[in-house]
Amino acid sequence: MDLLGGKKNWITLLKEHSAIAAFPPYSKIKKFNTTVYFPTNVHSLKDFPEIPSGSQAILLSLTGSGAENVSGRNFMRGAKRMQQWGVAQVSFDYPFHGEGPREKKYYDLQIFRKMLFQIIKHYKKTGLPIILQGHSYGALVIQDILSLAPKIVDGAVITSPGGNVTPELLEKYLFEFPPGQQDGVMKGCNCKFDPESDKWSEGLDGKTGVAGQMLSNKEGATVKSSIPVIVIAGDQDPYSTPEMIEAFAKRFSNASYQIFPGFGHVDVNEIRGLREKAPMDAVLDLVESKTGKKLNLSTETAIRSDELFMYFLENSEGFQRYLQEVEELSLPNAWRLYESKNNFAIDSLLKRWSEFFLIQLWKSLKSSPHAQEKALFMNPANSKFFVFNDYFEMDPKQKEEFKKALFNFPLSEF
Repeated sequence: MDLLGGKKNWITLLKEHSAIAAFPPYSKIKKFNTTVYFPTNVHSLKDFPEIPSGSQAILLSLTGSGAENVSGRNFMRGAKRMQQWGVAQVSFDYPFHGEGPREKKYYDLQIFRKMLFQIIKHYKKTGLPIILQGHSYGALVIQDILSLAPKIVDGAVITSPGGNVTPELLEKYLFEFPPGQQDGVMKGCNCKFDPESDKWSEGLDGKTGVAGQMLSNKEGATVKSSIPVIVIAGDQDPYSTPEMIEAFAKRFSNASYQIFPGFGHVDVNEIRGLREKAPMDAVLDLVESKTGKKLNLSTETAIRSDELFMYFLENSEGFQRYLQEVEELSLPNAWRLYESKNNFAIDSLLKRWSEFFLIQLWKSLKSSPHAQEKALFMNPANSKFFVFNDYFEMDPKQKEEFKKALFNFPLSEF
């Protein structure tokens, strides 16, 4: 059965679901006049739905700026693993980013600072250590916070500082990314420039916006804070040099820095093995030093089927339509199934959904010569999936190979 009719056709729904499924289960709530993101959890602290009970520390993550799709949501790719190790990772959207506020009052640095301190003070009420994590523009935000309140958090990890963070870093950024020439692809991140967010953060010229109102990023400024700060960057970052990173770290009273050979502006955050190498290790080291407890990092717990079911039920319109039109299960009854914790029934339903999802994508691929051409260009071995007249002609091994191959298929071409 195809998901036809309604406001969106079935292939649109499946594309949207693919984007949702790229992230481990996460939730979002409206708070502090913005959107707060956190990994889905079953048991949380009272009055703090985003903080799982048993957490050892809170990691408050601050994004970069100036590129399309920059959002606190992006940190959720690794947040589930941090949660399993006892670190509650929370992120949020800046003004004029993602699902953040759009009121003009946020062009005033004092209003933005008020938001930041409201967020930090709220999570301090948990009594847990708080560590700030900032990428790119997030470095500037952390620098500003600690210059005003040197002991408000327990540590900070900064990756790939860039832009109007110091005069030297700003000069490097403007050389690589001149004002008025930002419409192309930004170097080092394969993403496009976003004028709305950049106008707020750095004024389109790199020198104004909220950053232009700060003093902590000016020549000779220092941050007299005793909390440990770890600065991480790659030696291939187009927006900095190792010498600039060293000079930036020296602005803090208690900072160390690490330069990773061969890494750029974004890929210093890449997953390598069990966990993200540079930033995750730094965060976990800070948590252990602050709590005096060793974290169990030896294993990763698989995402439970009921968590995945709830995540899809909350976020995927395609999954909702499948339940109603194919399974003939109303959404209220779907929630009752989740609350029943009948994991056998939930597992079976998710398996049927997975196969339905694959069948529809295979049909779409089969019917689109243009999509096949793109898939072959990406990997000639994909041709083996086009010889079948029906999805069910594939044996279980071939179906599993097709499922894995879909990660690299050009869904936008369907």
